[in-house]
Amino acid sequence: MRNIKNTAARIAVTILQPWSLGARVYAGILAVALSIALYFSYSWYSQKRLAGITHDILDKRIVIILMADRIKETMLSDQASLLHYAATQDASDLQEFSGLGRATIEQMDALRRETASPEIHQKLDLLQTEVQDYFAQARKLVGLVNAQDLPPKTGLFKAARWAHDRPQALKTLDFASGDSRIRLARINALCDELIVLNQHALQDARQDMNRILAAGARDARLAGLLVGLILLLVAIGHLRSILVPLRALIAGIKRVEEGDLDSEIPIIRQDEIGKLTLSFNRMTHRILEQREQLVQLTITDGLTGLYNLRQFRVILKQEMDRARRTGHPFSLLMIDVDHFKPYNDSQGHEAGNELLKAIASILKETVRDIDAAARYGGDEFAVVLPNASEPEARTLAERIEKGAAADGRATLSIGGATFPRHASSMDDLLLRSDEALYAAKRAGRGCIRWSEATAADPPAWVRD
Repeated sequence: MRNIKNTAARIAVTILQPWSLGARVYAGILAVALSIALYFSYSWYSQKRLAGITHDILDKRIVIILMADRIKETMLSDQASLLHYAATQDASDLQEFSGLGRATIEQMDALRRETASPEIHQKLDLLQTEVQDYFAQARKLVGLVNAQDLPPKTGLFKAARWAHDRPQALKTLDFASGDSRIRLARINALCDELIVLNQHALQDARQDMNRILAAGARDARLAGLLVGLILLLVAIGHLRSILVPLRALIAGIKRVEEGDLDSEIPIIRQDEIGKLTLSFNRMTHRILEQREQLVQLTITDGLTGLYNLRQFRVILKQEMDRARRTGHPFSLLMIDVDHFKPYNDSQGHEAGNELLKAIASILKETVRDIDAAARYGGDEFAVVLPNASEPEARTLAERIEKGAAADGRATLSIGGATFPRHASSMDDLLLRSDEALYAAKRAGRGCIRWSEATAADPPAWVRD
């Protein structure tokens, strides 16, 4: 069942992926409405079908029973009219007898049309034979009744003949009347058999109706289950299509809360949630850029773009620790712009700032990628040279000096020292580089001087 749900959910997500969130909501509402309409349509169809079956099965059986009972009543009325005519010889009774006879035949034809049961048709065939025989006998009986009376203006011979035959005619009339009653009894018995037969059929039809009702209830439950399953699948697909990207978005937010601004949430859809995810990614990128800008502002000098004094000390300590750990030397250059104050006073502060920017550009273009150039303060600069021995550091210092000479606006005084040859600590290295810088200034500026001191307490790997 879980696999079916997951498969249905994946299919729903695939289908609904290009849709907007609003379109998905409306599609879900439409699916629910269509499912409910389908359920009610099926229920209406089932009820209509059940009503038709009820009419075909129950109503016809009841009609047949009523029609058989009506034939009995008609035959009894016909017999009464015949007997009344025999007693009174009233012509109206004879007309009523004839009309009831026609009505009986019509009722039998209608009864035959109402059923297709072979058993009932067999009974109707017997009934029709008995009715036809009954009416034939009835017509004979009417003739005998008419023959009992002496016709007017009858001659003596015919009157004598009538008197001679009258006892036999009365006997025949009595016999015909008795035979008619026997046939009527058989007709009534056949009608009763039809009624009983249809009562049994009606009972069977009621049982069939109960089975149909049970089947209808079962179909209604199945239809309700189908509708519920459709609604469940629609709800699962709809919720999954919303929850999956929302969970990814929440996970991305948690990563950002933990400080991981480099993470990016994949955009798998183009609806409102996809737009929200895109906006969130843009926001994190913007925050990351702002953080990097803020970090740059805290570690760099605003004028020159080089590291500031605080970051320079951090880098110098890191390099000192690394050199102690690895046993590799590194060097430090201290640089001063010669005659900067007179230049600044004569040319203006803006020109002085441009000069400092030019020196910073020379340092950026000259030093290696692993080197760290910083503005030490005012018109002083410093460069940390990882894995650089004294000869390598001197070469780099000469390139810096040539770069400044090529610019033509100022010369540079440069002092340098190497760890661990000239110093055994960070403060000692700063001191030795500063001493070398002042030695360059005393030498007339525009030159390079290197520390001549020897480390008082070199590391063990140097002593060894």
